[in-house]
Amino acid sequence: MPVSRDKWFLLQKYGANSHPWNRSPKEMKDEKKRDANQTKNRVTRAFSKHKVTGVQVTTDGHDVYVKVSPTDKGPITSALSKEGLSSKKMGDGTYKVYIPQDLTPKVPDNLKLHEKFRRNAAYSGPTTGDGKEAGLFIPVPRDLAAEFPKNRGGNDKSPPHVTFLYIGKIDKNRVKEACTIIQRSLDFLMRTPVRATLGSPGYFTHMDKNRRVAVCPVQFNSDMATVRDGVWAALSAAGFSVEDHWYTYVPHATLQYLDGLNRPYTGPEPRGSFTVDKIELWGLGTKHVFRIGRTI
Repeated sequence: MPVSRDKWFLLQKYGANSHPWNRSPKEMKDEKKRDANQTKNRVTRAFSKHKVTGVQVTTDGHDVYVKVSPTDKGPITSALSKEGLSSKKMGDGTYKVYIPQDLTPKVPDNLKLHEKFRRNAAYSGPTTGDGKEAGLFIPVPRDLAAEFPKNRGGNDKSPPHVTFLYIGKIDKNRVKEACTIIQRSLDFLMRTPVRATLGSPGYFTHMDKNRRVAVCPVQFNSDMATVRDGVWAALSAAGFSVEDHWYTYVPHATLQYLDGLNRPYTGPEPRGSFTVDKIELWGLGTKHVFRIGRTI
């Protein structure tokens, strides 16, 4: 399969046979703690090397923090940068330290979605099916879903949702295996639920079907693209064929299918945000729910 921007960085780190999602929850927790301690030691060495004083380096077993004395004038960020580390100011003189590949990219403030073109149609089936068109989806809560058009056209039978990862066919004999991989992936990559915010309507264009699709772009307050890449990589490493064609994640919720390439959307415009504390697997005999932010 084609490889997206950072699709395989975790596989390159661990190797397919010792991929973190094949480990037990305790092993994954221990791995996080070891990584955090290694980063903490790296930060301490950087400050010693560049003669930075008046700082306190701590870890909670997952992230690394630097507390700066109010009187300190040392080159904190410069010292970290010279040693290949990055930081984000958290307030009250505290910095959170990152290894560059762990940095969350900045999300543009402007949520207007420019018109884009795509080859494959959006998921429009019910939440259950025969396993030939399975995928991971974030359901829109009922209060916000009520603001979406009742008839979205395009033979769309799905409840309002944000597509997370379209998978395709999952053999019924491997459903349990796929579910285990997905839940462990989310446990490994997501410590807490995230917030999703709906933006102003935009469009996708289906040239082959002579139609536009009006959608709400969705902004998360966390880097869900990297989480998606990690789940994709874990499933692929286990031999599942992921058929999603969106190599760059463009989260959105479909509003309506519009005949013609120039027809404007005139329906309701949902507004608001919601907490994403679960991701659901649709398209199988039963719906499977994966909780986000479980303690491991």
